Amino acid sequence: MSKSVSVFCRVFTLASVLIIVLMLNNNVVHADEKGEDTWRFYWSANDNYRISVDKSVKYGDNPYSVKIENTDFNFSGIEKNFKLKPDTQYIVSVMVKYAGYEGEKDNEKWGKGAHFRVCYPNKSSEKHKQSENCYTDEWKKVSLAFNTDSTGDICLRLINGGNCKGIAWFCDFRLEEVAETTNQWNILVLIIKSIDADVNVNGENSHYTCSYSDEDIEFLKKNLPKQLKYQLPRVSDGLIGVNNLDIYESDIVIKDLNTNGSYPNYLDPYNETLSIEMDKYLNRKEYQQIIAIPPLTREVANWQGLGGFKYKTINFCQYIYYPGSNILLAGKEYEDYQVSGYIHEILHGVESDSKAIDSETPTFHENIGIYKDYYNSKTDGWFSYHHDYITRNLPDGRGINQSVLYRPSVYLLVSDNLTLSKDLAAIDDIPTHISDALTVGKIKSVTYKGKKAKPAVKVTGAEKGTDYTVTYVDNDDIGKGKAIIKGKGRYTGTIEVPFDIVMKKTSLKVKGSKLKWSKVSGADGYEVYYSKDGVKFKKLVDVSKNQYSLTKLKNGSFTFKLRAYARTNCGLIYGDWTEKLAVVMK
Repeated sequence: MSKSVSVFCRVFTLASVLIIVLMLNNNVVHADEKGEDTWRFYWSANDNYRISVDKSVKYGDNPYSVKIENTDFNFSGIEKNFKLKPDTQYIVSVMVKYAGYEGEKDNEKWGKGAHFRVCYPNKSSEKHKQSENCYTDEWKKVSLAFNTDSTGDICLRLINGGNCKGIAWFCDFRLEEVAETTNQWNILVLIIKSIDADVNVNGENSHYTCSYSDEDIEFLKKNLPKQLKYQLPRVSDGLIGVNNLDIYESDIVIKDLNTNGSYPNYLDPYNETLSIEMDKYLNRKEYQQIIAIPPLTREVANWQGLGGFKYKTINFCQYIYYPGSNILLAGKEYEDYQVSGYIHEILHGVESDSKAIDSETPTFHENIGIYKDYYNSKTDGWFSYHHDYITRNLPDGRGINQSVLYRPSVYLLVSDNLTLSKDLAAIDDIPTHISDALTVGKIKSVTYKGKKAKPAVKVTGAEKGTDYTVTYVDNDDIGKGKAIIKGKGRYTGTIEVPFDIVMKKTSLKVKGSKLKWSKVSGADGYEVYYSKDGVKFKKLVDVSKNQYSLTKLKNGSFTFKLRAYARTNCGLIYGDWTEKLAVVMK
């Protein structure tokens, strides 16, 4: 393997330096209890702005959007305070659109165009997180993940800024609590079939075209999923598992690569063509990791993998499979650990997340330099290094904060209310938000019967079909489902009610020399435990069928119990234990 690809890349972190000049404490208007219900005026650098409700420009079936217009160069916005759960992760998103953007070239330090900020009112005004900027004329979803502090108080701000002029629209706002996390990841692998773009090779610009063949794509589809599903749990001692690994080939042609920096010609996750393509798949399923595979050769890439990026709130990395190579790595010394490069770049995202919450997290590549024995004296050096970094078994006892391995999997809607205060709205017939008018009861758990679960929802104060509709999502398998009550007519907004879809309880019996039980709909397998004293149980076997031969057990008295399990988007879910069954073996 050549030196240019023998060491994997250093982490690339996409970060922007946010210098906030205008956000002083005396400019923050803290809402009283009544003011929490609506968005209010936040701040403007001058009088060249208009804030209103726009019923003509809106996204989807939303009744209106919020329009923030800078009629001349300005910085303006609205805000709303929220009291959330302390020390909890949330995700906020909004659809944004822009018209007529014009910014001052020498004054871009406040963030360009349409964006939003998560601010912490109890801290310095500079303590905030900012979303990406948007100033395109197409609707775009902008998302940001954040954690609350010990108070749970946050302030969200929708801003038309960067000392620019133009019109920003905000629509389809959602604030969601990360209610559950999982270390059983859904991974999206996207094979970029073709590149036709300018590149920078050794400081010289040229044009590059390359495509994967059908054989390349077939090889990746066949080998990469089963390797990652095997190696990630193995290298992490089970701390990371793969629930689903979806690998897709994309017919898009990338015409723009990032040619700057020490590792030129990489694919920016926010590349417009790639972004649109990824969103198609992200709208279908909740993913915890994205891997992009672009058709680059050694001649145009002095790196083989890049990690540490995020696309919206999801960790994103890229790794090159050299066209026509028919091997997951370029060197035979990695045959027992063929996907080490892919895992290496995944771990750069883990490293970045861990450093954000734990200052003791060791730097990934710095440790490789310090602990040379990992790859100098061992044929399994990469495996051992990755293993010890994940499991906190490096020679100095350090490693990543393992909490970051648990990624968001279940979200609960906190608010989708984008109602302006009356002095800003200037429209009298804005629909009432459904959460202000209707009462929705909780839903008890339902048993999975092999078809979509649609439990009844009790809504008080309105008529179904006239005032609201009910739809269900994630209700076709064991795990977590949601009922979505959506306002209609005089009501707007939605209320999401989660419910559990559980497995049917089964029962054990003995027939001849076989232990048998009835099948459980949706189960992927069954765990059989046994005991010699009826108290202390040990796992006997994990089977996919609904029977097991007991011929291998020696004569004596045994007690058995069993539970079904299913692999879901929420991770591994177990059913209830069966009643204990005593058996005398002769």
